[in-house]
Amino acid sequence: MSVQQECALSSDILHLGGMEAPIPDLRLSDFLSDWRNETEGSPHVDTRSLTLRGLPTGSTYEDVFESSEVVTYEGCTEEWAELLSEALYAVGGAELGRAMLVFLKPGGEIHPHSDEGSYCQERTRYHIPIMTNQDCTNTFGGTTEHLERGIMYQVDNDRVHSAINNGDTPRVHLIFDIKGF
Repeated sequence: MSVQQECALSSDILHLGGMEAPIPDLRLSDFLSDWRNETEGSPHVDTRSLTLRGLPTGSTYEDVFESSEVVTYEGCTEEWAELLSEALYAVGGAELGRAMLVFLKPGGEIHPHSDEGSYCQERTRYHIPIMTNQDCTNTFGGTTEHLERGIMYQVDNDRVHSAINNGDTPRVHLIFDIKGF
């Protein structure tokens, strides 16, 4: 895991590589159950997601790992689209892939797992913590650390990774994939 881009949040503005992007309002009701927490054996049972960009309706579970097709979802407001565009520009990427906000409940865990398939191998994953607390940690490839709010991290999601929220408040990360540099 590496700090890809220093950015900062002042109130609800994300400062990213000399650019500023507003953080859109979030409501708990925006986060839905989906295949990530409903699939038997999934490491994501304690999460809820707001998918901003993802697979088309009717995609199969196998498509998650192999399909490169990406569509923009209704929940991807103009503000989220702008923020993602600025993140893409900040890292010098060519193509934005899937993007989602992931809510990890207080006391929740994302169990150790690794992402597989051609989709993952062709893209680089980034996390920007939007809401967090000092009792949240992420582990990537055996290294555990707290990810600070408002900093963009490049992570290696094809290695074993996990997260724990031992705090009393939710953790929300903006997670997105970028292809081509």
